[in-house]
Amino acid sequence: MGKINAKRRNQRKNRLNPLKKQDGAIKELPLDLKESALPVLSRLENPEAKERSWAASAISSIIVSSLDGRLQLLKNGLVLKLMNRLTDDSIEVVVEVTGALRNLAIEEEYAVVMDMYRKNILAPLETWQNKVDSFLENIVQEKMKLESYEEKGTFSCLCAISENIASLYLNLGETTFEVLNSLNHKNVLSFLFRLIVPAAKVPLPVVETSLQALFTLTDDNDSGLISLLQSPNNTPEAIIDLLHFYMQSDSPLAKVYSIGCLFNIYQSKVVAKNFGELLSSESLLNILSNESLPILTALLPDEQTYLDLIDRDLQSFKKNRVTQLKDEEAILSSDLLVVPAALEILSSLTSLLQSLAEGHVEEEFGDSFVAEEDDKENLEDLSNVVDEEPINADLSMDVDGASNEKSNSKLIEYMLDSVLPKLSSYFSWVSKFSSDDIPYNLKSYLLEVSERTLECLNNISWSCNGVFTDASDSSKKWNMQANQLVQWLFRTIFADLNDSTWPFSAETFTVTCGLLWATARVSPEVSNFVTPEQITSLISHASTHGSLDAQVRIFGAFATLGRTDNVSVNEIIGQTLFSCISLPEANPQLTVEALNAIYDVYGDKSYPYDAPVFQQKNYLRQLVEFVPKFTQMVKRINRKSDGLLRFRAEEALENLGAFIEYKDSEYASS
Repeated sequence: MGKINAKRRNQRKNRLNPLKKQDGAIKELPLDLKESALPVLSRLENPEAKERSWAASAISSIIVSSLDGRLQLLKNGLVLKLMNRLTDDSIEVVVEVTGALRNLAIEEEYAVVMDMYRKNILAPLETWQNKVDSFLENIVQEKMKLESYEEKGTFSCLCAISENIASLYLNLGETTFEVLNSLNHKNVLSFLFRLIVPAAKVPLPVVETSLQALFTLTDDNDSGLISLLQSPNNTPEAIIDLLHFYMQSDSPLAKVYSIGCLFNIYQSKVVAKNFGELLSSESLLNILSNESLPILTALLPDEQTYLDLIDRDLQSFKKNRVTQLKDEEAILSSDLLVVPAALEILSSLTSLLQSLAEGHVEEEFGDSFVAEEDDKENLEDLSNVVDEEPINADLSMDVDGASNEKSNSKLIEYMLDSVLPKLSSYFSWVSKFSSDDIPYNLKSYLLEVSERTLECLNNISWSCNGVFTDASDSSKKWNMQANQLVQWLFRTIFADLNDSTWPFSAETFTVTCGLLWATARVSPEVSNFVTPEQITSLISHASTHGSLDAQVRIFGAFATLGRTDNVSVNEIIGQTLFSCISLPEANPQLTVEALNAIYDVYGDKSYPYDAPVFQQKNYLRQLVEFVPKFTQMVKRINRKSDGLLRFRAEEALENLGAFIEYKDSEYASS
């Protein structure tokens, strides 16, 4: 039996790190950084503090500027040699060493960060954490005025060390729950909150990095939040007030991460249990809804501003690049860095507001929907679908009771009017910037924003479906937007699905299929704008790259797209649906969705495709023959472990009998 890997925390690339390179040291190095790496590493042991500091700074630059140089350093014990210098008697050396470790953690991520953890990096970091705490406490208590040159110098160094440590804690917290619990035991959350107390006079970059770390470390960390909120030095009200304070700051990064922290606190189950009064108070809910939405929306630039910001940073990179190395990175402005995090929080807030507006906590099929069972043969014509993770039928989100359902419906309307129009513009980079023109980190950033945008569009779409009634003006407006979104999806995102250069991941494809489902179901007339080639391309990609969950979502969309005047489109969709239920070992989840789509698509003989497709291909007989097989399939679904799937399957079985009876009577009356 193979080893069981430690449980890994969910990692989201919400950092897109704003680190600047150590340009001063790298200018003194030869362009072949791989060759210069080892001599620089040896200078970490130099008896002169100035030499050790220079070496650490140069190493930091090599780490971010040269993959070959970084790997050469790692092969020669870089991690341990840097960690040994965390106890250096020169604070200037420690500043550079923590910066190098920070860069290394960001560049190498999980494997190297776990190596740091196993080498007990938390011990020296905790020592510096305590030193910073003591120094800042003297400032807060006004025991130190920072008037002397020595005090100012020490404060500056400690702030730089604190920023680097906060970034290291962020990276450590993204690895495993074991590491996260170790950080909790070291009171890391309390330390980070002390860094953002205004009376501590910590510079804004340190505050921004600390808030960024807090955003990551408060996510899915109930034990850490409880320890923080129960600390005698941190009253819950004071923490919320402090985060609320930074929501009003001039810093885009401080705004977005403080809102993210408040959301993490609000949605914590354990916090809700122990601090129910705090979370049920209208003030916190008001902050998260009425106050945060306009702030987050304002942080999202319009299309032209977005392109201008990208072009500005790109031109700056081309003008100021230091070494002309292939893997050198552009420095992205905070106005750009804030966009992915703002989109992520907006996605989460949208789901929360839908739950509150509806007066319950159940989501339908938002971004959290994942597959329930593995299956290798889900579609006959799309055979050999890859194995995927199981679909989880538990789609709930724990939220305390809503205080004002009508108000929260208005907030979904705000999303529709103010947020949604901005989002599709973030894909214009595809035609504006080619991969040859831009550094790798900017290309990754553009892709990241696109993926987050699709997630946000998906959640807003499902929220609009769940909240707006058919007769409302908002519903009519949403139907028009949904129609445009379906056409936009096929025109842009799905346009090059089977091209090897299609940039998105399988996970993003799944999210996009959910968006297609959400938008198609409220705009049935859009089916007449979809071509056979587009449907074929979508099915083909799903068969080779799509997860079971993606196929489920596509079948959900087919329930609408199949009701079309284009008989060729219906024929392709019908063949796909009936191929699914004809498989020898059909997947129950996909079968249920296929049947539901069949009921919707072929529910009336007056449809133009009923005779040439449903009747001509003898689909009714296939359904009759399928009844015994599906009956046995339903019985095999465990009612305890797969309760929702069993319920939906029983419902589909009952509807199957009724559908067959109805179609028989419909044709008999002809």
